[in-house]
Amino acid sequence: MRYANKILFFSLLLAARPGCAAEFEVIDKLVANGATTLKSSATIVVPDTQSASLWASTSAVTPHLFVSTAGNIGVGTAAPDAKLEVAGQVKITGGTPGAGKVLTSDGAGLATWETAAAAGDNLGNHVATTTLKMGNYALWSSSSITAARYQINGSTVLARMPGTSYSLGVGVNAGRVATGEYNSFVGANAGYSNNTGEYNSFLGYQAGYNNTTASQNVFLGGWAGYTNNTGTANLFAGYAAGRGNTTGFENSFAGHTAGYTNSTGYNNSFFGSAAGYTNSTGYQNSFIGDAAGYDNSTGYENTFVGWVAGRYNTEGWYNSFLGAWAGWSNTTGNNSSILGHSAAYYNQTGSANAILGDGAGYGVSGNSFSNAALVGHRAGYGLTTGSDNIFLGWQAGYNTTSGARNIIIGYDQRASAPAVSNELNIGGVLYGDLSAKTIGISTRVPQAALDIVSTGTLVSQYAQIWRNSGGTVVASMTATGKLYTAVPPAGDNLGDHVATTTLKMGNYAIWSSSDVNAAHYQIGGNTVLAKLAGTGSLGVGELAGAANSGSYNVFAGQAAGTANTTGAANSFVGYYAGATNSTGNGNSFMGEQAGYLNDTGYQNSFFGLLSGQTNAAGAANTFMGAYSGNDNTASFNSLIGAYAGYSNTTGDNNSIVGYNAGYYTKTGQYNAILGAEAGYGVLNNSFSNAVLMGYKSGYGLTTGSDNILLGFQAGDSLTTGARNIVIGYDQDAITPATSNSLNLGGLLYGNLSAKTIGISTRVPQAALDIVSTGTLISQYAQIWRDSTGLAVASMTATGKLYTAVPPAGDNLGDHIAEKVLDMAGKAVINVSSLTVTAPDTVPAALWVSTSVSTPHLYVSTSGNVGIGTANPGAMLDVRSDAAIGGALAVDGNIRLGDSTGDITGINRVPETGVALSVDGDGTGGSYVVKFYSGGSLAGWIRKK
Repeated sequence: MRYANKILFFSLLLAARPGCAAEFEVIDKLVANGATTLKSSATIVVPDTQSASLWASTSAVTPHLFVSTAGNIGVGTAAPDAKLEVAGQVKITGGTPGAGKVLTSDGAGLATWETAAAAGDNLGNHVATTTLKMGNYALWSSSSITAARYQINGSTVLARMPGTSYSLGVGVNAGRVATGEYNSFVGANAGYSNNTGEYNSFLGYQAGYNNTTASQNVFLGGWAGYTNNTGTANLFAGYAAGRGNTTGFENSFAGHTAGYTNSTGYNNSFFGSAAGYTNSTGYQNSFIGDAAGYDNSTGYENTFVGWVAGRYNTEGWYNSFLGAWAGWSNTTGNNSSILGHSAAYYNQTGSANAILGDGAGYGVSGNSFSNAALVGHRAGYGLTTGSDNIFLGWQAGYNTTSGARNIIIGYDQRASAPAVSNELNIGGVLYGDLSAKTIGISTRVPQAALDIVSTGTLVSQYAQIWRNSGGTVVASMTATGKLYTAVPPAGDNLGDHVATTTLKMGNYAIWSSSDVNAAHYQIGGNTVLAKLAGTGSLGVGELAGAANSGSYNVFAGQAAGTANTTGAANSFVGYYAGATNSTGNGNSFMGEQAGYLNDTGYQNSFFGLLSGQTNAAGAANTFMGAYSGNDNTASFNSLIGAYAGYSNTTGDNNSIVGYNAGYYTKTGQYNAILGAEAGYGVLNNSFSNAVLMGYKSGYGLTTGSDNILLGFQAGDSLTTGARNIVIGYDQDAITPATSNSLNLGGLLYGNLSAKTIGISTRVPQAALDIVSTGTLISQYAQIWRDSTGLAVASMTATGKLYTAVPPAGDNLGDHIAEKVLDMAGKAVINVSSLTVTAPDTVPAALWVSTSVSTPHLYVSTSGNVGIGTANPGAMLDVRSDAAIGGALAVDGNIRLGDSTGDITGINRVPETGVALSVDGDGTGGSYVVKFYSGGSLAGWIRKK
């Protein structure tokens, strides 16, 4: 059936009967105002001019149902953008609809009505199959956000490291390949290479970049610990701090480039910009200050504190330098203790020095000295190569350069010359020659074992006074060389004395009968010689300050201050530093396990590896240096230097400076020790009240207390001896158990208990016991001088006393000479008679001359006398003109001249060519010459 135009149906039923076929074609439009039922399938083909496959509507404008040629279905819209687009509400009555339900699809794509979550949507239950792109929209959450990692612009900036989820990386490539546990990496490339390393905290650009298996490290700052590979338990804080470390362990570096090149060095503590910059393999060093120990490479167990202190030290060990510029030039010197600004500034290779004072031992560029003990502002300032010196006082020994083994004590006291050696100068009063073993009082060049210069030149002024134990004067030597004793053997010269005050004789009488002449006497009497949750708290590193509730604490390092509770104002830096501190306040600990066991101790300052490790309750201690005060439990101690006071437990009020100084003393108190290994001691022994200064001074002390030992190895053999005073280079007591002894430079000895002094004798038998410089009478035990230095009295080595004006002569007449008597330009006067007897081996019995070649007067052993000749040919041989002012009587023959050319004049000058010229008185009749024969006048010549 075919209709060429419109067909209008009010009702249309089209059916295909079985076995029948029918075709119905509408050329234009088919409009059905009633129902249309298709009993079979229907295919609708839209002409090319139509935009829809199906349009169902009561309006020619807006379709109710629209099927596009692309297959999209629109309900209420003629432009569907999806397979199904509904312009209006959708109602689904199937399933179990209800208020607030949402339509949810299952895994097979079947939709059901489900009750919505109580708050929010169900995105949390979503299993993503692609990336969630938020565009310009933020992601907000009032709860946690969990992700494997967080990225910015495709680069991971926050991630939990592989493992059991206890490691965190913040920053591009931070902990990129890490599998180790308990790590915290913050910063681009921080911990970049870390693999199995654990308990590490790296903060900063490329901090710990090469770390692989090392654990328990804290690196803070860009490039900090960059090269570290397997080194463990290190704390590096500051830009490039510890940058070159590879396997070094248990180091604490704080400051810009501190420990920059350290590679394998361990147990070091460096604090300050560039401190320990060049250290490579050096270990157990403590450097505090800008560039302190900058050049140290292999040196170990050094303590440098101060700006550029120990700046050029390279290989030196066991040194303690404290003060800006202290030990600045030291390179390979060891075992030195140097305290003071610029102290030992130029000393390079010198060792075993103990120096205290601003500019002390300043030195000269390119020179070094050793074994010195210098105390005082600029003491030993000009030293170049002079070693073994002891200078004590403001600018003491200031001018000494190459001089050695000098002892100079006193304000601005100096040696006699820059190069002089073996001199003693105490206060500009007591001088000595330590080599010749002579002592001078007010004279620099003593000529006897004891050489004394008086206070003046008068008889009322004294060179020496002797007193008994009660202080009473019992004898004296005046400035004029007069000796006064308590009981003069035959009176004294008091008659010549001009008194200026009252003469008090006490119970003694004054007797005077004659002069006093003493050929021999001994000096008696006594001589006295005068000589975290908390406020402001910060925790950096795993377990640092874990239990803290105190205020104003700073804990840096693995488990540093981990047990602290209410302790306040503490600063702990280093691996397990102050780990067990709980309530202690005001402590400063720096270095691995420094102050480890401190619990309630307060106001302590510990710097260095294991320094003050066992201190629990001790307070107000200052320990500086690796292992310093390691066993300490007491208070008020100051220990400076590696191992200084290592074994001290309950001893308090000690001041110990130097490597291994006071190492074994445990309970000793009130000790003052300065010098490497000074007071080293013996295991399980203690001593107290000691003053020790100098390398290894008091080294062997066990229980000997109250000793004063000053100088290189002074008293190093003492063990139980007490109350000794030993001063000088390598000087010692008599025995290890000796007590109450005095030894000053191996020259001045004493028994402090018996109050006796010996010069060159260790066992003085009197208040003053003097050993002479020799055994001859020409050698002296003592000399007395007036204030001008003139000798006025002396005591010879044979016990003979010479005074200035012997009342009845001296004993020179009894003297048998053993050598030439050299009067050195002094005259021999008041001689009654002189007999000279020459031995056969001497060609002359008497030689008087001002020349060693030609005598003025010569007497030969045969009795001939020569004047002007040493070879007289007659009893009297005169080799030049002779003038006789009186009569000349000759008993023998007289010969005038010995050749025809000789001329002679009598009463006139001889005339040339005249053998004999004679002149009379010129009076008429006076005889000029008379000639006798047999007593009778035989002829004459007279004036007319």
